[in-house]
Amino acid sequence: METTIEPEIAYEPELPRVSGSQPRGEEASPPGAAYPGPRQADIPPGAGNGEYNAKNGSRAVVEEAGATRGAVFALQMLEAIPGCAYLFAPESLELLFCNRQGQQALLDSSGAPGEVPDPSVSLYHALLEHVGEYCLDPLRTNEPLCFELALNRPARRYDVRCAFLPPFPDEKETLLVCARDITAERAMVRDMRRLAESDPLTGLPGRARCRLDVERAVQAARQSGRTGYLLFAEPREAEAIALGYGADYADALLVLLARYFADAVPPPERGCGVFRWGGNAFVLLLTGAVAAGVQELVAALLGRGRQPWYVLDQALSCPLCVGVAAFPGGPDEDTGADALLKNAAAAAGEARLRESGFVFYEAEARQSGGERAALEAALRADANAGLRGFFLLYQPVVDLNNGCVTGAEALLRWQNGGRLFEPALFLPLAERLGMGEALACMTLARCCGLLAELRAAGRAEFTLSVNLSARQLDEARLLARVGEALNAAGANTEPPGLLLEISEELPVRELDRLLPLCHALRRLGAGLVFDNCGVGGCSLRLMRDLPAGVVKIGRAALRAARRDRYARALIRNITDFAHSLGRTVCMVGVESRADVDYCKLAGVDRAQGWFYHRPMEREQLLNLLEKQ
Repeated sequence: METTIEPEIAYEPELPRVSGSQPRGEEASPPGAAYPGPRQADIPPGAGNGEYNAKNGSRAVVEEAGATRGAVFALQMLEAIPGCAYLFAPESLELLFCNRQGQQALLDSSGAPGEVPDPSVSLYHALLEHVGEYCLDPLRTNEPLCFELALNRPARRYDVRCAFLPPFPDEKETLLVCARDITAERAMVRDMRRLAESDPLTGLPGRARCRLDVERAVQAARQSGRTGYLLFAEPREAEAIALGYGADYADALLVLLARYFADAVPPPERGCGVFRWGGNAFVLLLTGAVAAGVQELVAALLGRGRQPWYVLDQALSCPLCVGVAAFPGGPDEDTGADALLKNAAAAAGEARLRESGFVFYEAEARQSGGERAALEAALRADANAGLRGFFLLYQPVVDLNNGCVTGAEALLRWQNGGRLFEPALFLPLAERLGMGEALACMTLARCCGLLAELRAAGRAEFTLSVNLSARQLDEARLLARVGEALNAAGANTEPPGLLLEISEELPVRELDRLLPLCHALRRLGAGLVFDNCGVGGCSLRLMRDLPAGVVKIGRAALRAARRDRYARALIRNITDFAHSLGRTVCMVGVESRADVDYCKLAGVDRAQGWFYHRPMEREQLLNLLEKQ
C-alpha cells in the first residue's frame, strides 16, 4: 500500500529520540556552541542488549505516525543506501533514523551495558565525535565531509561521508551520514601491497620497499646529521651449491640467511631493515644509534659466514662477502637511494675478490673507472721501476710485564703522487697484475735483512712478523721464497725471528691441506702467528693444531670487549686456552691506558697499538731499540 501525503498535513510525529538529546519543543543549542563530546547518556537505549529498534527502517512506523514529507523521503533514501546510513538533527545531534545495517553496526560496536563509551570502540560515539565538530563549526560550509574511521573492537574501518540535506518547506535541515565498512578492502590492499613488496621465498621486503625505506633513511640522515650505513651482503658459494646440490638446497640456504640477517639487525621500529634485493643478495639498513655498531656487525657476519650452514641434511660451507656504503655523503655527492645501493653493490662485488670478504665503499672503493685505470698504470710503472714506491713500516710489539719492545710487525705501504696507500687499497689489484710474488719477496728479504742486523747486534730474541694473504698460502713457491730469504740473511735460527701471520679466517675450511705447509715452514726456521683470533669463528681446533707460537687477538675483539661482557669472557677464554698450549698471547689495537689495564687483567702477554707506538720506519725502530 502506498502512502499518500496530503499537502495540508502539518502534523509532525513524535520521533523516538536518543536518550540525552534535545527534546523537540525545547530550545536547541545555538549554532557554533562547543560540542561537549560523547556522554554515557548519548548511547541509544538498549544498544547493548539488543533492544534498540528506533527508526530502523520500519515503513510502518512512519506511515502510522503520519510523518512529514522529509521523514518519508529520508526513510526511502536510507532504505536505498547500501551500507550503514544515519540521519542526524544537526543542532542537537539527535539520531533521527538509521537503516538496518546501521542499526546492526551500532549493536556490534556498542560494548557491554553500563560500559563507559569509548570513541575508539563505539561506532555511534565515534560518529558523534567527528560529526559533532563538523556540525557545530561556525565556519562550516555545506560541502560534503569525507573521512576514514577506525574502531578497535571489533577491528573495523569505515569510509564515512556526511552531507546536509536541503529541507522541505517549513521543515529543518538534516545531516546524512553514510558509513561503509571497508575493513575487507583495506585488508586486501594490505595483502596485495605485501605480496608486491615482499620476496615470496624469504618473506623479506623486496626491491620496491628497499628503495623507499633507503630514500627515507637518507632524508632523515640529512636532517639529523647522523651517519647511516647500507650493507650489501651475499653468499660466495650460493651458485656452486645450486649446481652441486640442487636449487632446493640453494633456496633453503637463502631462507636460512634471511632469518640470520633478520635476527642480527634491529627491528624496523629502530630505523633499520633487512631486504631481499634479488638473486643471492640481501640489503641491510642501519640508521640512528644502531649505525655506530656497523663494524661489529660486519665482523659478526663474516665470522658467522666462516662457520657451516646446516641446510636440510647437509652442513654447507658458504662464506659471506659484504660491501658497505655510508650516507649521507658530501654536498656534491649523489646519495639518493639508487646511487647508494649501486655503491654498496659495487663494494660487495669488490669484496668477492678480497680475502677478507669485506669492502667499505666510503674508504676503499670510491675510485671511478678513470681513477682505477690511473692506479693500475701507476702500479705497473712502479713494478717496472723495481717496486720504487713500496716500502715497509714497523709497529713495535711491547711486553706487558716489563714494557720492553720485543718485536714488531712489518706493514707494507705504497706511496704514489704524494698519497700513501694501505694494502687494502692496492694489494688486490697488485696481485691481479701479477705483482704479488715480487712484493712478497721484497718484504721477506727486507725483514730477514733487518733480523740479521739485529742478531749481529745481540738482539737474538727480537722477532719480525709478516702477514700472509690467502693467495700466498695457495702458491707453490711460498716455501722456496721463505727458505731463500732466510738462508740469504742467515736468519734461520732458533728461536725463529721471522714470524708468518696466518689469519684465523683463512685456513678453517682447508686445515688438513694447510697443516703440512705450516709444519714445513716451521722446519725452515720460520715461526707462525695465529692472527685475528676472536674476530671470526675462533676455531679451537685450528688454535690447537696450528704450530703457532703466538696468538694475536684482533682489534675488533678488543673494541667489543670495551662494552660487552661476553666479548670479555671470550678473550679470557682464548687467553687461558692459548696459555694451556704454551702459546704467547698478543693484543692488537691497544689505544688507551684502560686497554692496557684490561689486557693485564685478562692475562695477555704482549700488546701492539698506538698507545705505545705508531708504525715507524726502519731507522726509527733501530733508534728506539738503542734507547731501550
